[in-house]
Amino acid sequence: MRTRSVLSVVLLACALSACSAGEGAAPTARPQLVQAPARAVYPASSYRITALPDTGWLSDINEKHYMVGTISTRAGSWVNAFALFRGGTPKLLASGGAQASAAMAVNSGGAITGALDFGYSGTPLSPDIRPAVWSNASSAPLVAPLRGVAYDINDAGTVVGTAIKAGGQYGFVWDTAGGPVLLPPLRGGTNSNAFAITADRIILGASSSSSGWQYVLWKYNGSTWLPTPITGGISALAIDEGNTVVGQTAGQASWGKPNHAGFFGVGFQSYASAVTKDGWVAVGPAWSPVAGPASSGNSFVADRSGAVTMLPIPNFVWTTVTARGVNKCGVVVGSMTYNSMAAHPTYWDPGC
Repeated sequence: MRTRSVLSVVLLACALSACSAGEGAAPTARPQLVQAPARAVYPASSYRITALPDTGWLSDINEKHYMVGTISTRAGSWVNAFALFRGGTPKLLASGGAQASAAMAVNSGGAITGALDFGYSGTPLSPDIRPAVWSNASSAPLVAPLRGVAYDINDAGTVVGTAIKAGGQYGFVWDTAGGPVLLPPLRGGTNSNAFAITADRIILGASSSSSGWQYVLWKYNGSTWLPTPITGGISALAIDEGNTVVGQTAGQASWGKPNHAGFFGVGFQSYASAVTKDGWVAVGPAWSPVAGPASSGNSFVADRSGAVTMLPIPNFVWTTVTARGVNKCGVVVGSMTYNSMAAHPTYWDPGC
């Protein structure tokens, strides 16, 4: 027997726990920043803000301005994966018989990955949440034969995510023509998460080990996937197509190659949660920025040259701003909270 579960609570709790950023001691000196192209970071006044009337959030955007996310249905009870083009209207994705769904990422061809919630099943009852892939916004979902969440998909259609099995969590890679493969943890570890993959099939995630949890990159050697720890104190949350990671080092939004290499110049209490394909521009939350208004829930756009913009908020009734994705044009996707009550899918468009 299956009973309803709330995907927005169970699924996103898993998503956030897999990508939480750690903090440490502040660095004594900032490394020299490289010169970046003058694009994708615009003054706050350049952005046109579009907030959808339904509650939810946008998770990702590709270079064709195609966005995906999770939205409340017009009926108001459950959440659904959806997609839309810049300036368009939301299109709900097929549920495949599930009670709720969420979209996490979209590739250049418009293939979408996320998860479906089929309620509670088994003995004892447990959440039956499964990784899913939609080849396009009109297709039926392909559902993985395991429980978990698919977080990312590269342009070849290879998916990564985290499976829940026997009380543990295990990163997996899924070439959808075959079945998912669990990724091996670091020596001495048992659990892992996978949350990003590049065109070169480099997988970013985290693994337990004999010395605790560490951020890692998995590379395929022709027969197996090998994990390599990311050092330098960076909590790596996203990766670009040049295999540079972004995240947080010592409480500041930072980038690495893949180890810590520099800061985005945002200030303390910030972290980068998404990055453009070329790795120059990142977005993420910032609570004590060096430029723009400080807020308990603001977000930034920044590049490696030190250019920083805090995303604008229309007026005082909108509060928390959460940036979750950005493309090379500079369109940022995420959410804004209305009157401290509920988040709404939002994108900031500089008109490029």
